[in-house]
Amino acid sequence: MPSALFNPPARPMPWRWHQLLLLLLFAAGVLAAKFWLIAEVASAVPFWDQWDGEAANLYLPWLEGRLGWQDLLAAHNEHRIFTTRLLDLLLLQLRGYWDPLLQMRVNAVIHVGTLCALLLMLLRLIGRQYLPVLLAFALPLFALPYAWENTLAGFQVQFYLVLLFSLSCLYGLTQYQPLQPGWWLGLLSAILAFLSLASGLLALLVVLTLQTGQLVQRRRASGCGLAGLLLLAFLLLVELWLTPVLPGSQHLKADSLQQLLSAFGQIAGWPLGAGLPAALVLYLPGTLLAWQLCRRPMQKTEALILALWLWGLGQCLLLAYGRAPQPTVSRYLDLASIGLLVNFGILLHLSAGRRWLLTLWLLLACLGLLYSLPPALSQLQERQQQTAIQQRHVMGYLADGDFRHLQGRPLLHLPYPNPERLRLLLDEPVIRHILAPQLKPSTSLSPASDGERP
Repeated sequence: MPSALFNPPARPMPWRWHQLLLLLLFAAGVLAAKFWLIAEVASAVPFWDQWDGEAANLYLPWLEGRLGWQDLLAAHNEHRIFTTRLLDLLLLQLRGYWDPLLQMRVNAVIHVGTLCALLLMLLRLIGRQYLPVLLAFALPLFALPYAWENTLAGFQVQFYLVLLFSLSCLYGLTQYQPLQPGWWLGLLSAILAFLSLASGLLALLVVLTLQTGQLVQRRRASGCGLAGLLLLAFLLLVELWLTPVLPGSQHLKADSLQQLLSAFGQIAGWPLGAGLPAALVLYLPGTLLAWQLCRRPMQKTEALILALWLWGLGQCLLLAYGRAPQPTVSRYLDLASIGLLVNFGILLHLSAGRRWLLTLWLLLACLGLLYSLPPALSQLQERQQQTAIQQRHVMGYLADGDFRHLQGRPLLHLPYPNPERLRLLLDEPVIRHILAPQLKPSTSLSPASDGERP
């Protein structure tokens, strides 16, 4: 008989108006925080990868009528960002010009909508009575600017799209029988997750691992079940084969088990910052659930939550391997925070009769979030200053064509690391034409020193 801590979830209760209101208030709160941050810190100047990834390799060939499917599916660093390119083209057509601020706001909407979907998945296991406490934990986790880099860069939608399509994949492939319509939608989502970010293939790996384990446990499978497993395995191999390999990125990867474990402790242990012991503590709820479920057949809802936990754990492992020197850079925290939220949801499910465990875990996580906030705010203040300087230099060059606006500047005082390449792109008539109107002043700006306030 299963432990009392792991009772099957009760029959879902109907949604009440105040529960829907709470969920809407959460979405509005996180969205308002993101919109405020964009209004205060961001600018209409494209940043870093946008100049090549969007301007040179997407918008220019599109507007010149020579963009093909091979361009949409082409590698961008170690990823194939097909979904990002489609969204960028859609926004360009709708807006009529290249608007990074619109991109950021659309990204925020995608992120918040995906977070609401994740919360609904967690509530299927723990029950809607825990909605207020779940939202109380999730609100500061996602409204405070820990992952500010993704919020303030239009080109970072990949992190939100891979989350959206991975959740859809996990739901479709665990809640529907193989080869049913819902299962095929999950399979399509797996493909789109991979075409958003290279780590999108992890969703397939998680489902394949779970369902193979269930097959071994039951020691029997239907023909459709075996066909589904084989199809998942084949698609995973294709995605691995199509994953770009960037020779110049080897220095970013872990070159020893010790470095891998250290990096994993940093990202999975965020925000505690105590290395591997912190990671073990924060991922303990899911570990307990996995241990219990491997000893008995699991229900569909339990399989979904376990898949979410494995996905969060796997993302931390991939980041620890692929970005070992700096696994906790701001833009990666949007992925790490998902694992934190899922573990908290599982802990709510397990905490009946063990409130001390919930209290201790929650206290540690909240202290970690408080400790991590001042460095994030300090980085934001620096980014705000850099953004203002970047905008001045770009507007100055667009106004009078004087290369002194771009030449000899510190690295992050320009929105692109190579001033000559930036000048070349700004001089391209098609690209200049689609820049945001506010970047095209009618009066000349004299080149200023980087210490001068814009």
